[in-house]
Amino acid sequence: MRARTWIAGLATIALGAGSLVAAEPQTAQELRDTAAAYYDVGDYDTARDLLGRSLAIEDSAEAYLGIGVCFLAENRPDDAFEPFVNAARRDKRFVDTLEKLSEIYSDTNSGHWDLDKAARALEAAAEIDTDNARIHLALGRTLFLTGTVGTDSDAMDRSRVQSERALKRALELDPTLSIAHSYLGQLYGTSGQHNAAAREFRKLVAAQPDYYQGWVYLAMSYRYLGLTTEAREAFEVASNGSDPNAREQAEIILQRMAPDK
Repeated sequence: MRARTWIAGLATIALGAGSLVAAEPQTAQELRDTAAAYYDVGDYDTARDLLGRSLAIEDSAEAYLGIGVCFLAENRPDDAFEPFVNAARRDKRFVDTLEKLSEIYSDTNSGHWDLDKAARALEAAAEIDTDNARIHLALGRTLFLTGTVGTDSDAMDRSRVQSERALKRALELDPTLSIAHSYLGQLYGTSGQHNAAAREFRKLVAAQPDYYQGWVYLAMSYRYLGLTTEAREAFEVASNGSDPNAREQAEIILQRMAPDK
C-alpha cells in the first residue's frame, strides 16, 4: 500500500493503487482503495458509499476520515463534523481534522463563518486529545471571541468562563504559549478585573518583550488602576517599538496624558 493525501494539508490515509477497476471490491481495504479512486475523479457520492460499505465490514478511522473529506470537498463542513469526530476517536492523529473545521468556521471569507460551530469542533477535539495544549489554546481563543460578540449575555458569560478554563489548561500543558496570557488579560480586563489583567499582561511582555501590543494592553490596565507612571512607561515602550499599530495607539494616548508632577 502507499500513502495518499485525501486533502492536501489535512490528513493522510493508507490506500492502495487507487485506480478504477472493473472487479467488484470485496474486502474493507479494497472498498477503501476503490473509494479513493472515485474521490480522485470527483465522484464523492460513490466514494462515500464505498467507504460506508467498508465500515459495515470493518471499523476504520481511515474510512470515517475519507467520508469527512468527501463532504469537505463538496463544501459541506457541517456534514463532515461527525465523521471527523469518529475518525479522531479511533485515531488521535486525525484530531487535526476538527481543527481544520474550526478554521473554516472561523474564517469570515469561507461562507461558513460561525464561531459557535468553531468552538464545538474544538471542544470535541479537546475532549478526545485532552493533553493537546495547542487545541486548548485554540479553544480558549475561540471562546474568548464568542464571549465578546453576540446579544445573549448569559451565553457570553458562559463562553468567557469556558475560555478562561481552556486558556489556563493550555498554559498548564505548555507554559511557553505566552499568547494565552494576552487572551486571559483581555478577559479579565473586560470584566473589570484590572489587577488580574495587569498580572497576565506582565507575564505576556516578560515572555514576549517585542510584542508591543502587549505593552499597550499592560499600559491600559495600569491606567484603569490609576498607576499613571507605570502606564506611561509601558506606553513609551510601545511607542518606540516596531509595531506601527501599537506605536500609533501609544503615541495618541501619551499625548493626552498629563505629565507627571
